[in-house]
Amino acid sequence: MPEPQKIKIPKLELDYAEPSEEIFDKGSEYIKSNLTGWKKAVFIEIEALGKQVFKTSDFKHMIPSLKEQYRNNRHIEAKIRQQLQYLRDLGLIKFEGNGVYTKLWK
Repeated sequence: MPEPQKIKIPKLELDYAEPSEEIFDKGSEYIKSNLTGWKKAVFIEIEALGKQVFKTSDFKHMIPSLKEQYRNNRHIEAKIRQQLQYLRDLGLIKFEGNGVYTKLWK
């Protein structure tokens, strides 16, 4: 049996710094113009809440409008959670834990 070939793996330096939590102040119209579909719909619903900090219990205010827009979706609440993860990854909201979120735009 031949000797297995050894592979050198380069040492990677990873940046584990927390993402910036600065408030985005270009305005929500700028943000909306760069979002589409579900992300845009959920963003608009968050904005309509009129709160800087919101909770999963606020979903009840979002669901009727989203059900109207996406009639074939039977899992609206799960979809909202998914879109909140996307908005978090874009740096637009911060998940604080225990179902609490903070908007990072004005």
